[in-house]
Amino acid sequence: MAWYTSDPWSKLHDGMELYHNHFRHTFNEIYKRCEDVTSDPEDSENLQELLMIAFSLYRHLDGHHSIEEYSKYFSSKILTVQ
Repeated sequence: MAWYTSDPWSKLHDGMELYHNHFRHTFNEIYKRCEDVTSDPEDSENLQELLMIAFSLYRHLDGHHSIEEYSKYFSSKILTVQ
């Protein structure tokens, strides 16, 4: 989608594509690491790293979705006022 479009949702989608790609990449990295990590004591460092990455993804997704919901709420208010 081109940046000159007048559709505000298309602009928002295009602007968020970088973030969405990052989230997909991080999810795939977590998924791939899950196959290699075990609960054995010698694997505890890898497990801890995996859990830190997973929690980081959770926090970023939570913040991202909060911003999206906030944007939708205020955009709908602005569009109904006009």
